[in-house]
Order: sequence, then structure tokens, then C-alpha cells
Amino acid sequence: MGKKAHGFLTGAGMPFRAVGIFLKNPKYWKYLTWPIVISVILYAALGFLFFWYLMPLATDWLPNVHNSWLRWLYDALEIIIKILYVLIVIGLFLITFTAAFMVVAAPFIDFLALRYEKDVYGFEPAKAGFKAMAGYYWTSVINNLVLGFWIVFWSIVFLPVSIFFPYFGFIAGTLVLGYLVGLTFLVFSAEHRRIPRRDFKKLLRGNRMLILGCGVVVYFLLFIPFVAIVFLPVSVLAGTIIFNEYMLPRQQQMSVTDEQKKIPE
Repeated sequence: MGKKAHGFLTGAGMPFRAVGIFLKNPKYWKYLTWPIVISVILYAALGFLFFWYLMPLATDWLPNVHNSWLRWLYDALEIIIKILYVLIVIGLFLITFTAAFMVVAAPFIDFLALRYEKDVYGFEPAKAGFKAMAGYYWTSVINNLVLGFWIVFWSIVFLPVSIFFPYFGFIAGTLVLGYLVGLTFLVFSAEHRRIPRRDFKKLLRGNRMLILGCGVVVYFLLFIPFVAIVFLPVSVLAGTIIFNEYMLPRQQQMSVTDEQKKIPE
């Protein structure tokens, strides 16, 4: 088996390794439980708003008639409109819940990555002042914006390509978007160490097939609405493992090489 194929298969198996770790450690479950609870409360409040206050507006425009035949017709039309309204709202809730959950869960999965790095690899980020913490959050925001932009950009690009060239569009789209999805779960560990983006890009060399394998598996799982919710913290654990066990040793090797270059012959 070639090195690239081995890297891809190793990465593809990483989310499943992370599943075992997550299930065997109940102390990590709260990083999934709290975002779910907050998201459910948020959507329950939105549901109350949509059904209690906004649904009557969907039929308020119907005229109030006294003719028995027309009254029956408008009553039937009102029932149909309300059924359609309910179906549309439920559909929107199902479609948007995963995306909203990911936003709510972002700080929790960051803490999950920190906790796992401390438990397994003995890493704790250095204490920093306000300026350093502001820089950390700024870097985090920029990383997420950049990755989010490219994911949206390539999703738009591959949509028409997949329509006119189904097989090519599907395969190319899966590889590109899978790789970007894989990257999103690596940045947490890099940000904890305040690694600049240019240095982070150097760490990707030699690990791209590993990241691709992990990202492709997660990419397909994200299409399953409620499975995606469970796999979000698992994907972060997978990314944390890849960074600490594969990418970080490369950084240390690069540092040793740089130091050797400084030694005069």
C-alpha cells in the first residue's frame, strides 16, 4: 500500500477511533450535552414564536364572509394554509438546526479540545494577558471566516458542475469540501499554541492525505442531520489527535532542522 493511500485510510479511521474515546469517557459528554440543551431551548422559544404569534398572521388576510358556501371554502383554505405553514416551519427547523447547533457548540468543542489535550498529551496553553487573548480570538475568528468562505465558495462552484457533470462534480466536490472540513477540526489545537497561519500551512505538508481521509468521512456524516450533531465533538477529537500525533511531531522536527541550519559548519 502506498504512503498516500495509507495516510488516507488512517485519516478515514480517525473519526471512528474518536467515537470510542468519546463513548468511554463520560467526562467529555457535557461538551455535547450543553450545546444540545441550549439549542433545544432556543428552538423551543422560536417554535413558540412561530406557532403562537406568527401563524395567525398567515391566515389573517382571508376575508370574513357570512355566506355559508364561501365560509366553508375559506375554512378549508385556512386549514390548508396552516398545514403548509407548519410543514414549512418544521422543514426550516430541521434544515437549520445542525448549522445553529454548530454555532452554539463552537466554544464548547474548543474547551473539549483543550480538555483532551490536557488529559492525554499533558498540554495546557500558557497563561496570557488581555492582548494575547484578544489576538487568540481574532485569529480564531479569521480562521473560521477563511475556512467558511472557501467551503461556501466551493459549494457554490460545484453545484452547477455536479448538475452538468455528475460523476466528476461529485468526486471533485467531495475531495475539496472534505479536505476543508478536515481542516476546520485541526485549527483548535493550532490556535491553542498561537501558531501563525503561515506556520500552520507548513505543518500540512505530508499530512494532507490524512486530513483528507478524516474530512471526507466527516463530510458525509454531516449530511445526516442528527448524526452530524453527535459527530461534531467526535470530529474535534479526531482533529486534535491528528494534530498532536502527526502534525506536532513534524513541527518539532522542523524546529530541530531549523536549529541545525543555524549551526556553522
